[in-house]
Amino acid sequence: MMARILVIEGPDAGREFEIADLPITIGRDPSNGIALADESVSRVHARIERRGDRLWISDEGSRNRTFLNGRPIETAELSPDDRIGVGDTEIRYLGDAPRLEFPRYETTILRRSAPNADVVIGLADGAAAAVIARLRALYELAREIESAERAADVFEAALSRLRDALGAGRAAAILFQGDGYELIAHAGGAKHAGFPVSRGVLEEIRSRGEAILCRDVASHGTLAGRDSIVASRAVSLVAAPLRGGDGVWGALYLERTAGAFGDEDLFTAAAAASLAGPAYRARAAREVMADENRILVDALLDERRIVGDSPAMRAVLSFIGKAAPTESTVLILGETGTGKELVASALHYHSRRRGKPFVVVNCAALPENLVESELFGHEKGAFTGAFARKKGKFELADGGTVFLDEIAELAPACQAKLLRLLEDRRLERVGGTDPIPVDIRIIAATNRTLGEEIAEGGFRADLFYRLNVLSVTLPPLRERPQDIPPLAEHFLALFGRKAPGGRIGISRRALDRLAAHSWPGNVRELRNVIERAVVFAAGPTIEAEDLQLSGVSAPVAAAAPPPESPSDATPASLSEIEKAQILRTLAFTRGNKKRAAELLGIERCTLYAKMRAHAIDAGAAGKESD
Repeated sequence: MMARILVIEGPDAGREFEIADLPITIGRDPSNGIALADESVSRVHARIERRGDRLWISDEGSRNRTFLNGRPIETAELSPDDRIGVGDTEIRYLGDAPRLEFPRYETTILRRSAPNADVVIGLADGAAAAVIARLRALYELAREIESAERAADVFEAALSRLRDALGAGRAAAILFQGDGYELIAHAGGAKHAGFPVSRGVLEEIRSRGEAILCRDVASHGTLAGRDSIVASRAVSLVAAPLRGGDGVWGALYLERTAGAFGDEDLFTAAAAASLAGPAYRARAAREVMADENRILVDALLDERRIVGDSPAMRAVLSFIGKAAPTESTVLILGETGTGKELVASALHYHSRRRGKPFVVVNCAALPENLVESELFGHEKGAFTGAFARKKGKFELADGGTVFLDEIAELAPACQAKLLRLLEDRRLERVGGTDPIPVDIRIIAATNRTLGEEIAEGGFRADLFYRLNVLSVTLPPLRERPQDIPPLAEHFLALFGRKAPGGRIGISRRALDRLAAHSWPGNVRELRNVIERAVVFAAGPTIEAEDLQLSGVSAPVAAAAPPPESPSDATPASLSEIEKAQILRTLAFTRGNKKRAAELLGIERCTLYAKMRAHAIDAGAAGKESD
């Protein structure tokens, strides 16, 4: 008698362990008696020992704790069918049981009486021979198929097992294509593309949908002398159909060059086809979905790619490249419209979590009375209107990334719960008592100065330090005017595809006007301006007159000359005011554009663009001395 446990969920699902020598440890390190390939399991996670005639399990100080039937334990007695949770792995304790051996016994095959029948259609009537080697081959094949990641791995395992068990010289997996067929996997024989198979046998399988055994190819009138048979030197063959909901779509095909296949070989091949066929199609469908998902993600990333070659944006892109592969929490700072969500999505889609959910939460838009329920979920009856259990955003994002935009707007009570979540990656639903482990990465963003929020008591300092592991500040658009033309071209390409007339261009004067604008709404404002211009442009090219720019100006830290007297303060347009201010500043600096740009609080290239837009002659303002 010995204890047995079975892994039912996790990377080692399907593995069974027999516990003969106790105590025994469970963990990620290979030195453990039960070593698991699960990165969320501690090196030495738990310990099983015998006390009297019963087994007990104890947690060994693991970072993710040990669970028994869904509840965390320090030490507890094991009973048959108990479920042990360690990391992402779930184990079932099967109790003490004797080791099962395959029985050895004789059997008789009942054959259909048909004179001179050297080809048998379908399985033989009666019980098939219980050949231990074949049963073991099917058992091992089932386990390999269960763990196969790729569709190709399924048939590689099937053909390898069948060749060994049936003593076949060659084996192939064949997919029916229209009136022909395609060889999708093979084992044995030549490795080149030429792999002759009997088209007659394949057509028989296709029409009847049953397995075929030909014991002696040479004595069969239809097959003997066929080019494919001569080329392969086959003396006996077995073929079994691969079936699906839409009928027979392929076949497993095996040949011997010496000795005949028997009815038990036909049974084994048909059983292997029944195992491998559905598994192959399921994984092939999953691979197609994964490819389509990659295409969609790539299209999304192209549409939402970060555009800019200024030094400030190169620094941001460098940060993304370094931070994305990590699991670290990220805090993104910057003004409204600078692209904080874009950076968060780039961090997610360039990480190992890209195939998992990316959940965006606007903290400012959450109703104050429902914010905890939305984020952490709630149990049935937790409050009035909680008619059923609900998972929150964090639980729904398990395995992926949660982007908390406008984090400074989060209520104080939720800040405390978020702090606990960041500390141990566990949450409790509203009205619940059991901690729920979640595997998520947190990215937060705000346009506020969190230092001021902390000083005023609106934001927890300890939460700030938890969020501020990696941080990046996005530059406003007015500080990187050289990025305006490529951004405009990017938005033109994006919206031009959707415009009735197709692609649309933009004039030099229009670009100069864009460069002269202060962009208080940053990249988001530029996107909206381009979209409006694409819709309302009179021709195939956007002109300066097609641009509808806001009259709001971004704040600038400029040391301007003395203010005008009241008598000079006559109504003027914003463009006229801007031009006059530039002229006054150039006059004040005697034409030194570098100093003028510093006083105006803008880059020198921005000043040049504004001077072109306002037709300001550098010589008219005085001799330049920079």
